[in-house]
Amino acid sequence: MATDMQRQVRGIHDVQKEEKITRWMSAPDSSPNFNAAREKHQSETGAWFLGGSEFAKWMDQSGSVLWLHGGRKYLTTFAVESVHGANGLFVGHAYFFFDGRDGQSDLVHHEKLIRSLIMQFSAQWDGVPAALDNLYTVECKDGLRQPSIASLERTLMEIAKSFNSAYVIIDALDECCERRKSLKWIQSITSSIPGKLHLLVSSRPEPEIDRGLSCISTLQEVNIAGERNIADIQRYLDVRLAEDGKWSDASKHLIRDGLVRGADGMHELEAQLKALPRGLNDTYAKILTCSSRPSDLKRFLQCLAFSNRPMTVVEIAEVATIHFVDEDSNAPVYESDRRFENPKDVLSICYGLITEVEAGVVKLAHYSVKEFLLSEEIQRGAAKYFFTNESLSHCTIAQICLAYLLQLDQLTFMTQENIDSFPLAPYAANRFASHVRSICSEDGSSSIQLLLQQLFGFDKRQAFLHWARLLESGDSHTNFKLKRMIDFEAASPLYYASSIGLLQLVQHLVDHGSHINVICGEHGTALGVASTEGHADVVKLLLENGANANVFGGEYGTALGAASTEGHAEIVELLLKNGADPNIVCGEYGTALGAASYWGYADIIELLLKNGADVNNIGGQYGTALGAASFWGRAEIVELLLANGADVNVVSGKYGTPLGAASFLGRADIIELLLKNGADVNNVAGENGTALGAASFWGRTEIVKLLLTNGADVNIKHGKYGTPLGAASFLGHTDIVRLLQEAGQRQSRR
Repeated sequence: MATDMQRQVRGIHDVQKEEKITRWMSAPDSSPNFNAAREKHQSETGAWFLGGSEFAKWMDQSGSVLWLHGGRKYLTTFAVESVHGANGLFVGHAYFFFDGRDGQSDLVHHEKLIRSLIMQFSAQWDGVPAALDNLYTVECKDGLRQPSIASLERTLMEIAKSFNSAYVIIDALDECCERRKSLKWIQSITSSIPGKLHLLVSSRPEPEIDRGLSCISTLQEVNIAGERNIADIQRYLDVRLAEDGKWSDASKHLIRDGLVRGADGMHELEAQLKALPRGLNDTYAKILTCSSRPSDLKRFLQCLAFSNRPMTVVEIAEVATIHFVDEDSNAPVYESDRRFENPKDVLSICYGLITEVEAGVVKLAHYSVKEFLLSEEIQRGAAKYFFTNESLSHCTIAQICLAYLLQLDQLTFMTQENIDSFPLAPYAANRFASHVRSICSEDGSSSIQLLLQQLFGFDKRQAFLHWARLLESGDSHTNFKLKRMIDFEAASPLYYASSIGLLQLVQHLVDHGSHINVICGEHGTALGVASTEGHADVVKLLLENGANANVFGGEYGTALGAASTEGHAEIVELLLKNGADPNIVCGEYGTALGAASYWGYADIIELLLKNGADVNNIGGQYGTALGAASFWGRAEIVELLLANGADVNVVSGKYGTPLGAASFLGRADIIELLLKNGADVNNVAGENGTALGAASFWGRTEIVKLLLTNGADVNIKHGKYGTPLGAASFLGHTDIVRLLQEAGQRQSRR
């Protein structure tokens, strides 16, 4: 009975942990794009692709890479469906559809691709894969921090390797804003697990992608724009023309052939065909020039083209409440009477240019809409008013966000009800800074600075406090929390300006008497938060204006600790040149050197050592820098520290010694390196007593064997479980119990 109860409790715990990891990973869902593409394809299309030799080889041959270029998104949906129906023992599959129609962060960034693939593969496991569990539990301290992209890529590779075959399908790689990172990752993973991976990529035939993929020896290419695709286009047009009752059957046939082949020479019908838009750009131009609300339409499109995440129809509708009195000089203002009674009126204003997908999210109808808005062609035609560029669009969005936030000054309290009444507020609060940073200096700078100075000034203090609360609560309508009210009432505008990296605003606040070294917020001082977020220009400005590099406060203790933890080498160098002490002991990692060693930043380690960091300084959870590097298994860092005098037998920290830390997580290569450099295998320290005790408790069978081979004593008693045998027995590691018993018998005979 007790055993059944234990299983039930363990099962509940496992489910809860899976849910926590899912929320923590926050992987985007590209299935709406898949569903939309699937619904648009016509029956009997794509047979030439599915029946072709290239696709058959990709399905059957491990290590194969297939590149589809030229368009036709529905072919990737066929590939996804074919993979889902594939037979075989322990076959994994995952897909991702990039979508650059609105510059959203969820479906255009490389990291989002990796997160999505990890969670899709993990969902095919019974429970949480060991690699993901280790990433969450050990590396990221039960989700207290987010993993680096390198850690995510490594985790994905480990999970993919666990399948007998792993199919990955990536659609529209050309719409990824970090395609260089994605191409580098593709090259890496195809060479790392060639015996299991099947990778399919679709994109437009762009030179950068061609160069990135052509170096893969197993690459196959399929040009979708070729003759084989004409039959699919004909079937599609047959269906679309059948939906339009104004054409006769003969006319429909003629139109179809004309559109497919570009044929001419028909009398009345020829004139009608030529009267139709010659291409998408002509179609877009006609829609734009016929708009009854051109200024609203332009701003809606700018927001959808360059927003940082998908926006809902309700959020887009709120854009109309911002009135640009004089677009060349004056800052815009919020006017409530401009609000739509029905937010879905946006869909009719933008008809033909946007589409609504799941959960009320709206997107540009196609990536070509954005391309037309940015093109030279639009500047030469009747729709030239709608021309924009990236900087101008970000400037418009930033002004919309700031004007929207300023009107919150009228609210005495910020509640969930308030948030529901101002649906654009979470986006505006969390995203305006990134839009400001994307503006070229000549585009709307005066209006932006005026709005920023109002938000961060004394006269709009209530608006500033509401913004700070929204920023802490995150970009969600359902996540608002009135936390740390006292902290917010004392919130420093300089601290928050430094956190979002707005240099001109920081300069303005410093010039107007803001106290630089005031401690407030999660990261201590303005210098601390700028160092954490990697804003080197802000760090430099603060130091030049008297910021103390050694003020203690915040999660990482000092600004140097923050920069070393986050891997900002340029900022580390700046701080050291301005008097930062590398040997201050504080924070989880003890010292700046400990933090850099834990996260594997060799360049920062060398900088710190060059500037007087004590390699054997004791502090933090891992004791020493060598302990931190050993825990995470960074062999090159361990070697670097040893070469600079690190002591392998210093007793300190939760795990006792570097050898104990390495044994805790089963880092065989680190253990061998430490033993080779004089580590005492029987050093007694830490919560598990010895390295053998740690490995035995956590079920590291191969590590137990390695330690026993190198003279580990099975009879040393220390800690809660006494001996290594007691530790292994407590958690039921029967194979290790047997190993220890056999070793004990051998050792007793000596």
